[in-house]
Amino acid sequence: MARPSGTPGKKKVAFPLLSRIESLPVLLAILCFGILAGAGPELRSSRYVFEPPWLLLVLNTVFITGLGVLITALCFRSFLRGGFLNVLLLGCGVLAFGLTSLISGWMIRPPHGPDEAETVHNLGVLCASLLFFWSALNTSFGIALKIEKRRGTVAMAACAAILALGAILATETALQSMPSFFIAGERPTILRQVVLTLSVTLLLTSALLMMTVYAERRGGFLLYTVNALLLIATGLVGIAVAVPGSPLNWLGRAAQYLGNVYLVVASFNALGEARSRGTTVERELAAFFRESETHYKTLIEMAADPVLAIDREGKIILMNPAAEETLGYRRDEAAGRSVAEIMVSKSSLAEFEGCLSRQSCRDVEMEMAKRDGTTFPAELSVSPETGSGERATRTIIIRDVSQRKRIEEKLREANDLLERRVRERTAELLAAVDYGRSLLEASLDPLVTISREGRITDVNRATEQVTGLARDRLIGTDFSDYFTDPGAARRGYRKAFAESEVRDYPLTIRHAGGKTTDVMYHASVYRNSAGEILGLFAAARDITEVRKAETALREINESLERRVAERTEALQLAKDYAETLIRTANVLIIGLDAAANVMTFNDQAEKVTGYARAEILGRNWFEVVVPRDRFPSAWEAFSRLHEGALPEEYENPILTQDGRERIISWRNSELREGGTVKGTISFGRDITERRRAEEALRAHHELLKIAQLAANAGIWGWDIPSGAITWSEELYSLFGLDPATPATFQTWQGTVHPDDRQPATQRILRSVREGIPLENEFRIIRPDGRLRWIRARGRTVYSGNGEPLSMSGICIDATESKQVEEALREAKEGLEEKVRERTAELVILMEDLERSRDDLRRLASELVIAEERERKRISGVLHDEVAQTLAAAKMRLDLLRSMPGGEDGRKAVSEAEELIGQSIRQTRALMTDITNPVLYDMGLQAAVDALAEDVRARQDISFACTFSGKLGNLGQELDLMIFQVVKELVQNVVKHSRARNADIRIAEEGKFVRVIVADDGSGFDAGDIGLAGAEGGFGLFSIRERVKSYGGTIVIDSEPGKGARVTVVLPKTAGSPRQAGRTNRTARR
Repeated sequence: MARPSGTPGKKKVAFPLLSRIESLPVLLAILCFGILAGAGPELRSSRYVFEPPWLLLVLNTVFITGLGVLITALCFRSFLRGGFLNVLLLGCGVLAFGLTSLISGWMIRPPHGPDEAETVHNLGVLCASLLFFWSALNTSFGIALKIEKRRGTVAMAACAAILALGAILATETALQSMPSFFIAGERPTILRQVVLTLSVTLLLTSALLMMTVYAERRGGFLLYTVNALLLIATGLVGIAVAVPGSPLNWLGRAAQYLGNVYLVVASFNALGEARSRGTTVERELAAFFRESETHYKTLIEMAADPVLAIDREGKIILMNPAAEETLGYRRDEAAGRSVAEIMVSKSSLAEFEGCLSRQSCRDVEMEMAKRDGTTFPAELSVSPETGSGERATRTIIIRDVSQRKRIEEKLREANDLLERRVRERTAELLAAVDYGRSLLEASLDPLVTISREGRITDVNRATEQVTGLARDRLIGTDFSDYFTDPGAARRGYRKAFAESEVRDYPLTIRHAGGKTTDVMYHASVYRNSAGEILGLFAAARDITEVRKAETALREINESLERRVAERTEALQLAKDYAETLIRTANVLIIGLDAAANVMTFNDQAEKVTGYARAEILGRNWFEVVVPRDRFPSAWEAFSRLHEGALPEEYENPILTQDGRERIISWRNSELREGGTVKGTISFGRDITERRRAEEALRAHHELLKIAQLAANAGIWGWDIPSGAITWSEELYSLFGLDPATPATFQTWQGTVHPDDRQPATQRILRSVREGIPLENEFRIIRPDGRLRWIRARGRTVYSGNGEPLSMSGICIDATESKQVEEALREAKEGLEEKVRERTAELVILMEDLERSRDDLRRLASELVIAEERERKRISGVLHDEVAQTLAAAKMRLDLLRSMPGGEDGRKAVSEAEELIGQSIRQTRALMTDITNPVLYDMGLQAAVDALAEDVRARQDISFACTFSGKLGNLGQELDLMIFQVVKELVQNVVKHSRARNADIRIAEEGKFVRVIVADDGSGFDAGDIGLAGAEGGFGLFSIRERVKSYGGTIVIDSEPGKGARVTVVLPKTAGSPRQAGRTNRTARR
């Protein structure tokens, strides 16, 4: 595979790719399609169809299936070696394309036809396009899903899935259970065109995605793969617009064949590149889809330090631009060569080999060699191996430390100079000690003489001050008792006695008051004339500040070393970061030189202006987007650049490439070099929409002001955390206050009537605390003494964690409405008093009416039973007499029609027979309506089932009947009552509900029987039952009265649009109407 050869994204790739000689067939195919399509519709119609039985099968087998199997095998072997899902997707796509093409070649022959062949081929192409697109999408975005385990199982499952797909398509198409894709003699179906259009779109998108990869990894594999996808997509266009077998259709097939040939060429190209690198094609394909490409793309390409990727033998696989620049080798020149042979100096070969022999190493110093033979000091870091076997790779990072070495040398020289100066200073101090005993007391440093036993024999004034003890208290005491570390002090003076002197011995003196002082002791022995040691003279220098200085100097040196080591990398990272920020910033960033030529142009500038970076760099900014004749003020502002008067902030309109005008707000900075203005850098924000919003807001404010004046209202706002309150001018006018009066909570409370002040305040606080809208009414006393009613409404805004942020609302003068309400209240109280008087009279009348109604209900119940007896008698008469007579007449007419006679006579007999048959049917229906014989002959359950079945047959409403309990011994009266209730409710469903489904449930529950009739119809307002004009109201009212007379209850549950449910509960033994109670009504709200 070819490796990246330059910085990605700097050159467009579409034109260079299509300008290659390998892309010529794509352009020729498109040209031929244009010529044939323009030659006339007959070249794509069925007029010139050429479809020999075996030709398509042979061509599909050779050029699609055969070559596809070869490519698929190569991809599957690469997947087994590398485990990357993208290469498996590519192989599955080729296999799906080849398999369905083979099946379509078979199906083009009898007994099948173009429809079956097109169906299998088009669906197979769609499957292959989806797999190609998935693979290309992952590859272009650097997504490389890797299967670590059971690769063989995954590969076999993928292959089996494709084969199963082909078998299913072939079977379903042969059985003609698939939708038609092509109707012979007519035209292709819309479904076929949609499938092919989607397939072409996916293939073209895949080609474009692979083109972006080609921009980074120029190589034959990608070149031929992109052209193959373009050829297959072009061929599908020809297949989509032409009839199978037409010239244009054959041109599309030829383009597909050539596309498969290109895929094979891409595979052989990968094979050639693999052999040139001494590897296998499977390994090369796996390396192409390797997960680390994204890492190499982002990290290696942008790294300031040279980075190499090597295999287990130490041969170079990949190197970044920094390595090319530092070492002098091009990527293609270094690829496949050993790092040790060309980049490591002979003196460092042992260290380099040692690094490679270890698992990893970091910051190992050695000499590296450039292509021109020069060497430089470097720090080498080698990563652990990634992968295993032949796929194992390691990463080498080389850091050029030449500059750091020079800085370290300067630091060593500075340190030597500092040490010399310290030694000189120490010598001066010793000379001062030798100056004479006479200067002991005058010395500012603590001086002390010590006997061989470690006792103090003499001290100076400075020693008294640093210990806090008088001279007489110090003499004769142990020298080591006055230090924070007596052991160290003891070791110090013993060392001095043993070595005759000690220098720069650090100790810390402890003052009697607890204070400590860091000192550096210099001590030497003094002798008598015989040379015997008499004692020790010790001088202490307060080094507290010196210690601080040394610590600071040491920290500075350490910091300097770290910063020098990191500076180069930091500068490069900062440069890259700045360039990324400029490029991806969400504001326009324009850099101009002194002549106003564009030097910097970021992505947001491209988006706003419509100009590409490549077409505007180097051009005069003002001539392109700020024409002098339209925007002279912008030209004048830039002309003041050399005068040092360029405005820091400026707004001006610009013209985009499509001629639209956008307003940009700029922040400008001058770029100077040695006091000379070299250009500008400007940060711009597109404020066009904000300007429009501001204009709209101003218009809104004007309308709001007019609305407040018209409604005699004012608006207010309250910033709760700060307590700041704002009032509109109209609100000041409403309260009768001067607009200069501060808007505060206390100002508002001062206007509120004393009796309303606390309740009004509590309502505001409750609204904020509980998060409910503010509804507040209160009285105010204006400065002129007038009393006004105010109605306030408002809402509170809360933060994400529930903290109140602000409240805003409106105050309306409600004085007039309050006066009207007061008048209405007085009128209402008068009316209520009259109503109470009238109600007392009505209660007495209602009691009399209720007694009369009870008597009427008992009478109605007896009438219903009598009516049912009469219905049964009339039904029996109709059945035994009228129906039998009509049946006999029909039989006589049948006999007359069989006798010889004229045509008119037979026609009259037939008409009479039809009328009598109709009368018989009507008589039977009338008998059923008058009384249901099934109820008396077979019982309640059979009668209800028969009723539901009859309604289902006549009205197309599905009824489900459910029965539970012992319903066979309820008695004739209760059976009749239940059946009449069910029948009335069913008729109500049929007439008014417009339902599609209904449910009848009858259940015995102890001493009661529960009847439920429910539907999914339009529903109604249960409160309207019995009102004049209500749909179904009279029927339900009748049922309610019957149930109540029987001592039962009825519950109606319904609301418009949600169906209805009526529940009736009847006692097994009929009760009085008074025992029934009142009818329960509930309605879903």
